[in-house]
Amino acid sequence: MRQPTSPSYTPDDMSHSTQKILQDILRTLQDSNIAEKGEKDIRSRFWATYSKVAKEHDDEFLERNNSDMDIVLIFSGLFSAINTAFIIAMQPNSTNILLSQFLQNTSPNTTISFTGSVTDSTNDTWFQGFAYVALSFSLLAAFGAVLGKQWLSHYKSNKIHGSLEDRGKHRQRKLNGLEAWGFHAVLQSFPVLLQISLLLFGLAISAFVWSQQGALAITVVVSTAFGVLFYAFVLVASLKSRQCPFQTPVSSVIRWLWRRIWHKNGNVQPPPDDEEDEEAPAPEAPSMKWIFETSTDPEVISSVAWLLPTIKWAPELDMPTVCSRLMNTYKACFHAGVQLSCSARQRALACGRALHHVVIDETVPKHYELCLDEAALALWSDWQGLALPWGLEHCKTSFEQYTIALDKKHEDQARVALRLAIVTGCPGFIKPTDVALIWDGVFDWNGDKRTPEDFDWLVDFLVHFRKSNSRNPDAMADALLALSAMRRLGSITKRDNYLDSIIFSMDADNPSRLRHAALRAIFDARFELVYIADHEKGEFQEQLLKELPPALLTTTKLVAPQLEESSDDPDSLFNPGREYFYLRLIFTLARQSAWREKLDEAGHIDRCISLLDHVTSSLKNYSPSSSEPIGNHPYYLAGTLIRMNTAENYRSSDFEISELEWWKLLKGAWSAMWWNNLYREDEPLQALPDIAKYTLEALDMEPAKYDSSSLVRLVDRIYEALRDSKAKPEIVSAVKCVKDKLDSIGS
Repeated sequence: MRQPTSPSYTPDDMSHSTQKILQDILRTLQDSNIAEKGEKDIRSRFWATYSKVAKEHDDEFLERNNSDMDIVLIFSGLFSAINTAFIIAMQPNSTNILLSQFLQNTSPNTTISFTGSVTDSTNDTWFQGFAYVALSFSLLAAFGAVLGKQWLSHYKSNKIHGSLEDRGKHRQRKLNGLEAWGFHAVLQSFPVLLQISLLLFGLAISAFVWSQQGALAITVVVSTAFGVLFYAFVLVASLKSRQCPFQTPVSSVIRWLWRRIWHKNGNVQPPPDDEEDEEAPAPEAPSMKWIFETSTDPEVISSVAWLLPTIKWAPELDMPTVCSRLMNTYKACFHAGVQLSCSARQRALACGRALHHVVIDETVPKHYELCLDEAALALWSDWQGLALPWGLEHCKTSFEQYTIALDKKHEDQARVALRLAIVTGCPGFIKPTDVALIWDGVFDWNGDKRTPEDFDWLVDFLVHFRKSNSRNPDAMADALLALSAMRRLGSITKRDNYLDSIIFSMDADNPSRLRHAALRAIFDARFELVYIADHEKGEFQEQLLKELPPALLTTTKLVAPQLEESSDDPDSLFNPGREYFYLRLIFTLARQSAWREKLDEAGHIDRCISLLDHVTSSLKNYSPSSSEPIGNHPYYLAGTLIRMNTAENYRSSDFEISELEWWKLLKGAWSAMWWNNLYREDEPLQALPDIAKYTLEALDMEPAKYDSSSLVRLVDRIYEALRDSKAKPEIVSAVKCVKDKLDSIGS
């Protein structure tokens, strides 16, 4: 019997398989709920990165300055020795002077001359003061170098043995003290003292050729006094503030004595200088500012980016620097034709999330406008496929933690995560309150395979913020927009709650953003609404047909609409986005008999007729060369009225619409069909035969006699496009009838 042969694997196959398995394990761990990925994990990651970068910076900083102080000490020692020798050489020859005085006393009439200068003129000894000042300055430089090394040692020491975050904040406070007290300038002043000393020494040695004279004590006194005053200032400054970097052993002793005296007098509270040490923890903003200005490492920038949305913005953070670092790191994650690695995926998520926060957070000063170039916008689809599912998953995790622990912190984290996910619905960095997200937002991604059951947690999220004491319309609106990607009413177990929440959100007392988000959610589920009316029987269908039509009317027909002059207002008489979704929703529902009956009872026919003037007036000044495109409103309004009309034609209908209004509306419908390419979509094409039938009747009316020529070219183009795309024969035939009648009128 032949034994089966086992497959053979090459080393390359084994290596590739192992690498793939490891990547899958890493991705699973990153996306799992085993470890909490909350604010604590983000903060720990940031402070670990901060510690790494701070160590590199401090090692270089201490090595450079300690080396400088060593050079100052060595040079000042050598120079002081040379200067001292020169000062000794400048002194008068005391032996010759004593011998001269002795001879003058014993032989008054004898005059003896000695070689060598014994001049004692005060006019010629001023230069000797330069030598003494030079010696004093060199000694001061040496003294300052010794103090500098003590200060550096104080900065290097870390008496805080708490968590990594505590040590990082302690180090940042000391670094802030260095900058606030001009530490670098003080250290650099010590070499300057040596340079001044060298200059004075040059002047003194030059002048020595001309004269010799005794020392001028005043110069030494002034130089010494300066050193004493400087040290006194350093001592007072170090005692005044613990953040002062000029700490000395004397200041530590004085502080210790002061603490002993303070407690001996019966004071229980710590001394004032200790209270400064026990103040509230320093904010992360200075640490983040330092990271942004110091490092360009993508991993370092991403660790800061994760933390950025969780802190309160501070003036220390410079907007151009922050945005530039984040944007460059974000774009560097993507390479054409290369699949994102796990690390690049995390960096892109972190930087994009931080950029969104900087733009949408109201507390961040907007002195700098973030502009996206074409390259950044081209990456948006890839970014949305990362950020949207990540944000939803993070929201789900936080909300589940809230339902278990009832901790408001988790509730807030869930709200923030959902908001950061929602803003990815439109290209660019826009605010979550932007109406473009309601009317133009896309809340799914390529390869999205979620089922209605996968949205159950989000329905629970929506219901929670509807029923809780802290009702939040913005959180409900965000949830409705995210649920619109379901394109259904949810799973069997959750659709009752979902429908109740939608109807509740459509109430006229709610903010416009919530009402419009509910309209968007029910619009995306419009095909299931028709399916339920056709195929289901029961309590849910009855509730749907009974409660939804009045709620829809409340959403769009406002009790107190804004004036026409405020057309940009969400609650204006005619809101283009709101009316487009409303008309298209009614257009879809009106093809089903049960929905037509309920919509008529609720008053939607009157609502549609009230929009007629607004829709037709927008067509008056329209031309193909107009910069403002024609909307789809005429087509869907015409199709809706035709479907809602129970009569065979508009002449016998009960609608209070004149022949002129019908003609304008039908002409606008044909224009919208062509200029907006509606002939390529199946849903609007279903109404085209009826629109063609009404157009044939309208061509026999008085308003069309002198205006039918404007339709000839439009109908010809639509007919050719439908014929080329092989549309259904009944649709092509209906359009051909209109085309033939227009040709006959024209001939």
